[in-house]
Amino acid sequence: MSKAVFRLKTMVLARIFAELTAIMLLIGLPFLLILLGKYNEIAMPWRWVTGGLALAAACLLPVYGFITYQVRLTDEEIVASRFFGKLRCRFDKIKSLSRRSNFNIVRYVVESTEDTELSFPVWLNQCELLVSILRDKLPIGSGGKSAFGRVYKQDTVAVALQMVQVVLSLIFIVIAWFFAFGVKGGSSTQNGDVMLLFAFAAIASLLLLYRAWRIFMIPLAVSLDDDSFAVRTLVNKQTFLFRDLMSVHAPWPVLPEGFEIKTKRGSYLVGTGMNDADELESALKSKLVKPQATS
Repeated sequence: MSKAVFRLKTMVLARIFAELTAIMLLIGLPFLLILLGKYNEIAMPWRWVTGGLALAAACLLPVYGFITYQVRLTDEEIVASRFFGKLRCRFDKIKSLSRRSNFNIVRYVVESTEDTELSFPVWLNQCELLVSILRDKLPIGSGGKSAFGRVYKQDTVAVALQMVQVVLSLIFIVIAWFFAFGVKGGSSTQNGDVMLLFAFAAIASLLLLYRAWRIFMIPLAVSLDDDSFAVRTLVNKQTFLFRDLMSVHAPWPVLPEGFEIKTKRGSYLVGTGMNDADELESALKSKLVKPQATS
């Protein structure tokens, strides 16, 4: 009997549908050109391009069949529905629940004592509620591995995408200033418009430089011990005692999703691409020193 059903969010479904539509168009484009008798009329390089895109789209299409679009909880088991069949796991067989990120796709993985697993993306409606229910189903004492004595690592693809964001930010800044100075050199431009354009370029540059620097310094790994934690970035590695931890909070809206670790020696933005980032956040919050009440 069905107790609760969690489905992909409407906006996620719309995005997936749009992506599938684009993929189907790419696959069908060479065949459409052949049917219309236009394929032999286009230049050879464009034939290779359309054929290559169609082949790449055909290879990508099956990936969507493995996306879990619905999770159903019954009295005895969890059922994950995908286009390529359903995966089931009894509650009494659940061994662990972990959050992972691969190719910058964040998902939760349920492992069973029978060496099988099922997963679902964080894009489900009320995903936090589903995770809470599943954590309550974990056997006592196996709430998984302790958060301490572990190393939390950033997904390699997520790191690459971070660097792409940094480069794009710098390119946009250069373009903004080239455009501003180009407009300034025009004879018909009013001084007020030029000042507004320079103000926009300056503000955008400051925000994008700040964002680029914070993304560049996103930790590649965070390790927790009983009395300290270490943060490793592309530049260096620093170790902090938990008494140096000041707060763990949501980042500025201008920054990517995740949470921020604020210490007495600086702040670090932890992105959603880090495996088990939710457990890391909870563990750090548990180590925050609570202010003593004054009488």
